[in-house]
Amino acid sequence: MATAVRAPPKPTLSVTVDFHRLDVFEVQVHREGGLEMVAAIALVSPRNKDGPTARRLFAAKWAAYL
Repeated sequence: MATAVRAPPKPTLSVTVDFHRLDVFEVQVHREGGLEMVAAIALVSPRNKDGPTARRLFAAKWAAYL
């Protein structure tokens, strides 16, 4: 029996950011020529997962994007 291995493509862009100076950080990824959202990036902190309520709120926020 063979096992399939997924090899995702390498990123086309990589950026180093100094988060210490930022109050707000947002990443928007759109297809060329349109406003269709094609990606969402979340920075997960310990606060997002420190209890059932925090986890539900975090999951609900991302479910709203769908």
